[in-house]
Amino acid sequence: MAKYDFYAVEITRFGPVGVAIVTAYTNPGGYPRAESFLLIPDKKTIFSQKMSFDVKSFQDSPVELTEDFMLAEALQQTKIDLGQYIQESGNPPPPDSPIFSKDNINLLVHTWIRGTCPHINEVYKKTGLEELRDAMRPILNLPVIGREDL
Repeated sequence: MAKYDFYAVEITRFGPVGVAIVTAYTNPGGYPRAESFLLIPDKKTIFSQKMSFDVKSFQDSPVELTEDFMLAEALQQTKIDLGQYIQESGNPPPPDSPIFSKDNINLLVHTWIRGTCPHINEVYKKTGLEELRDAMRPILNLPVIGREDL
């Protein structure tokens, strides 16, 4: 059974949150796959990676090659990507950041309508997990909220 999870990522103490999306599934041949997506709320930065094994299980290992294992690997990749982004930006995060908080699809709704991560549509285009695309499709049809200073 395919799985996907959403995480709100506090990159700065007061700024908009980033979004991490991780997937795990088995391809039609029975091989495990995972995807990691990290969207930085700067309107353009996205890290995306597909992970795979050419084996269906780990022989003679205490670790099972499950979708939960693949989800954990994908989440770890988003943390590595965020560390790289922070290091390259030259702006260290405040103490206790970044924080990854497990969330739900509503995170994408709010992030999309606020316009803080308009590159969510790139995840839709890149994912190999049809269940994730099905969940995202209605969100991408929502309008972005208009804002103006008073």
